[in-house]
Amino acid sequence: MQRLTHERLKSLLSYDPNTGHFVWRVAHRGIFAGTLAGSQDQGRVRIRIDYKEYKAARLAVFYMTGCWPINEVDHINQIAGDDRYSNLREATHAQNCRNITRVNTKPGLKGTSLHKRTGRYTAQVGFNNKKVHLGYFSTPEAAHAAYCEAAAKLHGEFFRSV
Repeated sequence: MQRLTHERLKSLLSYDPNTGHFVWRVAHRGIFAGTLAGSQDQGRVRIRIDYKEYKAARLAVFYMTGCWPINEVDHINQIAGDDRYSNLREATHAQNCRNITRVNTKPGLKGTSLHKRTGRYTAQVGFNNKKVHLGYFSTPEAAHAAYCEAAAKLHGEFFRSV
């Protein structure tokens, strides 16, 4: 099967970078022209073209630049269905994972955990597939502050404190 070309995409769909919505330009498999394209799957918009399914975020980057994204496409505000062009950026898998809100630790603060043996809080940050231990702290807030300082330096624009 041939890969979707930029010309084919633009002939089938129009994209509004301010809303992030795709609209069918032509009638397509029982769908009228002017109809909003795609369906939501776990918050992400997916669009089927020529019997192949595409993530709307990847199509948006392709539509705007004429080039397929090499890496993943990250939603800056973490809302998977928000495909406004200003909310999208290319990211490696590791960068994309850094932008995830994930707090499943005992103290409830990202990068911290309770060290049961000592009763103190430890902070660590992941970088280049390694965990970097930042030390032990008397409060979860102090451990989280150490995490935030290190993660901001290591993760740059992909840093998220929560």
